[in-house]
Amino acid sequence: MQADALDLPTERFALTYSKLGDIYGPISWFVVPGLTIVALNTYDAMYELLEKRGSKYTDRPRATMLQDLIGMEFITPFRQGDHTWRLHRKLLRTALSATTVRQTYSALFISSAQSYLKSLSRQPEMFLPNLKRSIGETISELTYGVHKDDRGNDYVDKQEELLVYSKLAAAGYLVDLFPILKRVPSWFPGAQFRRDAKKWREHLFRLRALMVAGIEDRMSSSEGHPSYVVNMLESLQKRHAETGADITENIQAVYDSGFSFYQAGADTTEITVRSFLLAMTLFPDAQARARAEIDCVIEAGRYPDFSDQSEMPYLHAVVLESLRWNPPGPL
Repeated sequence: MQADALDLPTERFALTYSKLGDIYGPISWFVVPGLTIVALNTYDAMYELLEKRGSKYTDRPRATMLQDLIGMEFITPFRQGDHTWRLHRKLLRTALSATTVRQTYSALFISSAQSYLKSLSRQPEMFLPNLKRSIGETISELTYGVHKDDRGNDYVDKQEELLVYSKLAAAGYLVDLFPILKRVPSWFPGAQFRRDAKKWREHLFRLRALMVAGIEDRMSSSEGHPSYVVNMLESLQKRHAETGADITENIQAVYDSGFSFYQAGADTTEITVRSFLLAMTLFPDAQARARAEIDCVIEAGRYPDFSDQSEMPYLHAVVLESLRWNPPGPL
């Protein structure tokens, strides 16, 4: 059923779409300039379109500012559902499975968590800025094996710059509604969006080249920690040596999917941890019970690690409940 565009919500989207489902049925669509929105309001409708016919609906909406003008079309979340996107997904599914993450990166996560806890005792008033920094460093280490290079380039700061203008561009520009405006020259009055895009595009591709050069340098000198990009490249090189297979496309897919980590994970991970901290503040009884479980399992003088997880079911349930209570994505 086609709904009136005037019914489109401006806030609390999920609740509004749910109410519209009662009026228009399980599948509703809204047509606004430059965009068609489909709202699915029942499990059966979601399963039919997204699971049974998933291959038809994997494309993302095309964002002219982000993809065409700034050049972010190579980043995994912004790719269309083409062969390259499926290759990204295959690489990520293999490298970031729960088993692989636990075996390969658990030491990194434990070390990062311990460093953050120590910062809480030194600078309790900085618990949120230090949280952002800790998560940024962890994602960079996970992706590239380091969070800064020998030339003084701080990957976290540079990725944060990218994240800032990604959000600005994603907030919506007139060119997203009227893509033909991308042909307007940058000197034209009112074409500030073209000048912004040019500046951000230059930063994006400088950063992309910097990350690739850093990986190549560290691999040639065997420096850095195990990381997604290095591990996947070494696996591809081994396959090439054994079979002679052409791995050019796969190498580019590894670099581009790795470049997506910070964009995809920094904000959502930070929001998840902040929600947990907020929940522990608002529900002191739950906090006390979780702390009692930790004290019962973890002897004095050591930090928890992944081997303790199965012995702390209440803490695990609290973490899951914080995700349900305040999900990091606008579900």
